[in-house]
Amino acid sequence: MGKKSVSILSSKHLLDCKIYEILKRKYDVSLLNICAYNERQSKFHKSLVIDCNTEAMVLSTETLLELFLLLGEERIFCFLDDLYRDINERNIRTFFVSLEDIVEGEYILSSQEFYLKLKECEQYILNKIKRDKICTILYFDTVYGASDRGDIYDNKKYRFELKTLKPVLVDFVALYIYDHLFDTNFENDIDIYEYLEGKCNDGKEIRYRQKHCIFGLVYKNKPEDLYCHKRIAELRLELGEALAKTIPESVVERLDYISPVPNTGAYYAMGLSSKMQVPYKQVLIKKDVNERSFGLAASNERKLFLWNKIIPIPELIEGKIIAIVDEAIFTGTTLKIVCEMLWECGAKEIYLCIPTPPCFYHCNYLVHPERKMLLEYLNFDYIKKYFKVTDIYFQRQDVFEEFNLSLDKEACMECFYGK
Repeated sequence: MGKKSVSILSSKHLLDCKIYEILKRKYDVSLLNICAYNERQSKFHKSLVIDCNTEAMVLSTETLLELFLLLGEERIFCFLDDLYRDINERNIRTFFVSLEDIVEGEYILSSQEFYLKLKECEQYILNKIKRDKICTILYFDTVYGASDRGDIYDNKKYRFELKTLKPVLVDFVALYIYDHLFDTNFENDIDIYEYLEGKCNDGKEIRYRQKHCIFGLVYKNKPEDLYCHKRIAELRLELGEALAKTIPESVVERLDYISPVPNTGAYYAMGLSSKMQVPYKQVLIKKDVNERSFGLAASNERKLFLWNKIIPIPELIEGKIIAIVDEAIFTGTTLKIVCEMLWECGAKEIYLCIPTPPCFYHCNYLVHPERKMLLEYLNFDYIKKYFKVTDIYFQRQDVFEEFNLSLDKEACMECFYGK
């Protein structure tokens, strides 16, 4: 059975991006950019919703604000009518995130009149979809949190000085939708503060840790992205070069070449290859470079994904002694399958080279999907046997820690070291 399909009507701000990031762990999620609105036909591109077999949709006050700015007061109601027809015809399950206040970037609502018009638009669409009993509305004041782009929203400015707002960590909102999107018994109106009772005090610590998390450097961010004012590609090359010091000369002399697990391992492998002067060859190809396996919550889904997406080149593998480089060992799913592929293609020896230390702990700050890391249940002494490799080499902890703290003195590395 395939994954359920979800569409997020997106303004690409903090809330939408965080919901997308978390929902894609379990669902087939598409971001519907509101700029896809067709001005000439005054109609939403129905194919974006209908043709992708959407079963659920998420939208928010934040998105309505973008639409209001894009379309103006008159045309936005035509858009909302078109959107409602799409939702109603397909009986699409809808989550609407209703924020009392929006405080992101230049879109601070400073005008009482403008705010009331925005809320009128919100009520207009809610009255329609709520009437058909296919909508859940999440009510709360506003959000704060760290985004993938590296910035952070503290909600220091509010629309009305005399109003006391209770901001909610954006991750908590996204996780509620993740858990309840397809509930068979659902309520129309949800006060998220009841759901979050006892959790709100954790939000600031989570946001702080996410801001300083090294996961973007290690895995998540793209090579061209900036991290602490340096390119990710450059930093991964440096970590690959540093890893060379842990590999015995006797092993280096026997290697035919170094190859990355696509695609995150590439720059680490290049750095290692350059430092050890061992040829770099790509013996594994990934079909779609935009899809990532780590973000999938279910182990079986990740395994199926990897078997379908990674293609070995047997002619470059048979009879060869290969050092395989991957960014880290979190769950071990990727490397386990890669090693099986290499042995099936006739590899003579396999060495695993990891430019990070062993990862012993699951992230407590909502960066990773909820699942155990391999070394939480597997004794470290058995790791070589588990992967069925000739040997395995990790980055030294002191080297890794010094490297990260030189970039960010508050860097969070708890998944590697614990508290």
